Amino acid sequence: MSLDIVSPSQVATFSRCPEQWRRRYLENEKIPPGIAAHVGGGVHAGAEINHVQKIDSGVDLPEGDVLDAARDGYVQRVERVGVYLTREERSAAERLLGEGQDRTVRLARAYCREVAPRLQPATVEQHLVIDPSELDGIAVQGYLDLTTTDDRIVDIKTSAKAWSPSRPDEEIQPTVYWRLYEATTGRAPRSFRYEVIVGTKKREYRQDDDFLTTTRDDSDWQAFLRRVQTMARMVRAGAFPPAPTGSWQCNPKWCGYYTTCPYQSRRVIMDIMGTQEG
Repeated sequence: MSLDIVSPSQVATFSRCPEQWRRRYLENEKIPPGIAAHVGGGVHAGAEINHVQKIDSGVDLPEGDVLDAARDGYVQRVERVGVYLTREERSAAERLLGEGQDRTVRLARAYCREVAPRLQPATVEQHLVIDPSELDGIAVQGYLDLTTTDDRIVDIKTSAKAWSPSRPDEEIQPTVYWRLYEATTGRAPRSFRYEVIVGTKKREYRQDDDFLTTTRDDSDWQAFLRRVQTMARMVRAGAFPPAPTGSWQCNPKWCGYYTTCPYQSRRVIMDIMGTQEG
């Protein structure tokens, strides 16, 4: 059992819960994403068609075109891969899915008005792969949402609340994308920026905080390499412990593997499923 290639999302998943990583990446047990992920995917779909044409045109598409693409992207994702709902959510699935579609359109509108005018794309959804010598045959890959003509990396996120000041520096993604950009272009990017579009019950807006722009250096890359090396040793050893007891991720709302997890007690699982022993 060995690793061949890793991505930021893979490493982040393994860091949260090696057992979840095993189920998803080794056993190929794919659980559909929740509504929030589909909302983000829909907004990305709208942004992508705008970014691709803007490379040559230099101007943004009409807002209506982007909103239509975002809505269609949301619907197509739900139809193609399905959606994960908790037991409590299933009884209101139609309403929740409709609300997700409406939220996608509202967030896409905020993208059009507050984010898109700030960006002049150079590349869009670029797939990059490198083979670091330190990882002994393990490749590192990433899909860069957007790079700009002034050498900046931009990643668009949607969120139900504003990000905390510490979060950008804690994320693995900028470290990997920084090195991928360096290896591909021969120069360091000027910065990495998370464009976070926040959707609350009252409004949708671009989070305008300086801390969402971050940088990386070689010490960050070396820390990432050590993380992957540890991950590879655990995979070779077949060691896949669960998330720590009490971890917020270890919950049926956030983990589709929860009710079939071998580390959860039968009593807990039956309570969640609304059943009891005879």
